[in-house]
Amino acid sequence: MLFPGTRGGPLALSPWRHREWNPALRAAGLEHRTVYAFRHTYASLSIAAGVSLFELSRLMGTSPAMLDKTYGHMHPDALDRAPGR
Repeated sequence: MLFPGTRGGPLALSPWRHREWNPALRAAGLEHRTVYAFRHTYASLSIAAGVSLFELSRLMGTSPAMLDKTYGHMHPDALDRAPGR
Protein backbone atom coordinates (compact mmCIF):
# COMPACT_ATOMS: atom_id res chain seq x y z
CA MET A 1 0.00 0.00 0.00
CA LEU A 2 1.55 3.28 -1.12
CA PHE A 3 -0.30 5.59 1.27
CA PRO A 4 -1.54 3.64 4.29
CA GLY A 5 -3.82 5.18 6.88
CA THR A 6 -2.53 6.10 10.32
CA ARG A 7 -3.43 2.65 11.64
CA GLY A 8 -1.92 0.83 8.67
CA GLY A 9 -5.18 0.19 6.85
CA PRO A 10 -6.59 1.92 3.79
CA LEU A 11 -6.37 5.69 3.68
CA ALA A 12 -9.66 7.54 4.19
CA LEU A 13 -9.43 9.56 0.99
CA SER A 14 -11.99 12.32 1.60
CA PRO A 15 -10.54 13.62 4.90
CA TRP A 16 -7.01 13.22 3.53
CA ARG A 17 -7.87 15.33 0.48
CA HIS A 18 -9.17 18.18 2.60
CA ARG A 19 -6.52 17.94 5.31
CA GLU A 20 -3.40 17.18 3.22
CA TRP A 21 -3.86 17.18 -0.56
CA ASN A 22 -5.58 20.52 -1.18
CA PRO A 23 -3.28 22.47 1.19
CA ALA A 24 -0.22 20.86 -0.43
CA LEU A 25 -1.38 21.91 -3.89
CA ARG A 26 -2.00 25.48 -2.70
CA ALA A 27 1.39 25.63 -0.94
CA ALA A 28 3.10 24.44 -4.11
CA GLY A 29 1.25 27.02 -6.19
CA LEU A 30 -0.35 24.31 -8.34
CA GLU A 31 -3.80 24.35 -9.86
CA HIS A 32 -6.29 22.01 -8.26
CA ARG A 33 -6.18 18.48 -9.61
CA THR A 34 -7.64 15.22 -8.44
CA VAL A 35 -5.57 12.62 -6.67
CA TYR A 36 -6.56 10.32 -9.55
CA ALA A 37 -4.44 12.52 -11.86
CA PHE A 38 -1.41 10.80 -10.28
CA ARG A 39 -2.53 7.53 -11.86
CA HIS A 40 -2.54 9.10 -15.32
CA THR A 41 0.82 10.75 -14.73
CA TYR A 42 2.29 7.44 -13.57
CA ALA A 43 0.92 5.58 -16.58
CA SER A 44 2.04 8.21 -19.08
CA LEU A 45 5.55 8.51 -17.68
CA SER A 46 5.90 4.72 -17.46
CA ILE A 47 4.88 4.30 -21.10
CA ALA A 48 7.25 7.09 -22.15
CA ALA A 49 10.03 5.24 -20.28
CA GLY A 50 9.34 2.08 -22.29
CA VAL A 51 7.29 0.01 -19.83
CA SER A 52 5.04 -2.33 -21.81
CA LEU A 53 1.28 -2.11 -21.42
CA PHE A 54 1.29 -5.68 -20.12
CA GLU A 55 3.83 -4.88 -17.38
CA LEU A 56 2.07 -1.63 -16.56
CA SER A 57 -1.28 -3.38 -16.28
CA ARG A 58 0.19 -5.66 -13.61
CA LEU A 59 1.67 -2.71 -11.72
CA MET A 60 -1.54 -0.69 -11.87
CA GLY A 61 -3.98 -3.54 -11.24
CA THR A 62 -5.90 -3.18 -14.49
CA SER A 63 -6.10 -4.98 -17.83
CA PRO A 64 -3.82 -4.43 -20.82
CA ALA A 65 -6.99 -3.83 -22.87
CA MET A 66 -8.05 -0.96 -20.60
CA LEU A 67 -4.59 0.58 -20.75
CA ASP A 68 -4.55 0.21 -24.54
CA LYS A 69 -7.94 1.92 -24.76
CA THR A 70 -6.77 4.80 -22.57
CA TYR A 71 -3.09 5.15 -23.49
CA GLY A 72 -2.74 3.25 -26.78
CA HIS A 73 -2.36 6.51 -28.66
CA MET A 74 1.00 6.87 -26.93
CA HIS A 75 2.21 3.76 -28.82
CA PRO A 76 1.23 4.55 -32.42
CA ASP A 77 4.15 2.53 -33.81
CA ALA A 78 3.82 -0.46 -31.46
CA LEU A 79 2.91 -2.89 -34.23
CA ASP A 80 5.80 -1.64 -36.39
CA ARG A 81 8.22 -2.75 -33.67
CA ALA A 82 6.69 -6.21 -33.29
CA PRO A 83 8.84 -9.14 -34.42
CA GLY A 84 8.00 -10.50 -37.85
CA ARG A 85 6.61 -7.24 -39.22
